[in-house]
Amino acid sequence: MARNMTAQSNSLPHTSVQTLHHSMTIHEEEGILRRKGAGFHTPSNFALQHLFCPIWGDEYTCRSPYKVAREGLEFYSLFRIVNGYLYFLYDGTEFTAKPGDVVFIDGRKKHRYFAKEPVTFLHFNFRGNASEAYFQLLTQQGVLFHNSPEVLPMFQSIILELTQTDPNEHMLSSQIHLLLSALTNQESKKLSSAIARAQNYILSNYEKNILVDDIAAEVQLSKYHFSRQFKAETGYSPHEYLFEVRIRNARKLLAETNKSIESIAINCGFTNTSSFIRAFKKETMVTPAMFRKFFDPSGFR
Repeated sequence: MARNMTAQSNSLPHTSVQTLHHSMTIHEEEGILRRKGAGFHTPSNFALQHLFCPIWGDEYTCRSPYKVAREGLEFYSLFRIVNGYLYFLYDGTEFTAKPGDVVFIDGRKKHRYFAKEPVTFLHFNFRGNASEAYFQLLTQQGVLFHNSPEVLPMFQSIILELTQTDPNEHMLSSQIHLLLSALTNQESKKLSSAIARAQNYILSNYEKNILVDDIAAEVQLSKYHFSRQFKAETGYSPHEYLFEVRIRNARKLLAETNKSIESIAINCGFTNTSSFIRAFKKETMVTPAMFRKFFDPSGFR
């Protein structure tokens, strides 16, 4: 039987938040064999404005005919499969999550998940802070993340903290941020061969007067298709990535060498010293000369 989130949360008495802290069998919901560590939390105004805010989380062990159908929820949901398989229909796409997988969905979109055979999974819902931005960043290639063993302790820590009488909102936010960061690191490794070659080309030629057209030609893609794919896989446009590489190397030369600002500008691919100084200050809020003084023991005497 499909569950309606609003109805369920409103009908659940306050005392059940405490009684669900322990492993127990759920009799009123079809297919749920065990629900362990369920915790519910009402975030403070400070948390809603500044932190990642988990609303509730728990560990389920289910079997057929367990199924959930929802839409219109104003938060995001994260799942981590422990044992078995959980089947999803999300945003018009069907997929299966297996042990070790993580699923990240936007509750505002229609979604359904269900069990065919016994499955155990950890699950929590959250909102606030940069939730939407992280969702957009992480799910450009899809909402299913394979083989993510490093996030299991983070899921467990979040759900455990939610079971406390007075959950620490800052600890919860920190754990969610760590979890999202871990997924980000995992996704950053999934570059197509063309984009990986493009990055290597930029790193090897940033000091030259190269254009996006040159990089696209190097990997044999049209400029338009290349730019879209590069942005999707790295989070940067090709121009932004090239600029970041140039500024990063300029910082290194300013901090570690005695080269003149003029030569550093040329070495890092800027057309002239003035454009380098303007770009560097816009990026770092200080001029190259001021930045260099930070690394000069006698600079502020």
